[in-house]
Amino acid sequence: MPCDMGSSKDTLREEYKYDFTALGDSYPSKSGRYAYTKEAVEARGKACIDWLRLRPEKVIVVVTHDGFLRTAICHRKFANADYRIFTFNQQNKLDESPMTAKQNGGMRRSIPDGYVGWVKSDSIT
Repeated sequence: MPCDMGSSKDTLREEYKYDFTALGDSYPSKSGRYAYTKEAVEARGKACIDWLRLRPEKVIVVVTHDGFLRTAICHRKFANADYRIFTFNQQNKLDESPMTAKQNGGMRRSIPDGYVGWVKSDSIT
């Protein structure tokens, strides 16, 4: 559906003054790397984590959808506008800060279900 399609790289580049070539040639189609499949979402999550891990910055804010975070990045639930704090451990896996883990998100509004990956409503393929 058109409402589920991202803006073109040219539009993004103009609007945000950033080089979006890393998105690849198939963006914003819903095919290949951007397909609506569990495998593609998990692969994008792995690529995102690998990219974040290699960044030189000490603090990075990631803004995205709960579904992507829950299914492909950290497997935690997020309420709207909530946040969680993570660091990379020695195995290059994400560890959640005890503060945000204990209180169900930084604003204490996320659903307290602990580790949550794919759920029945995510059924895509």
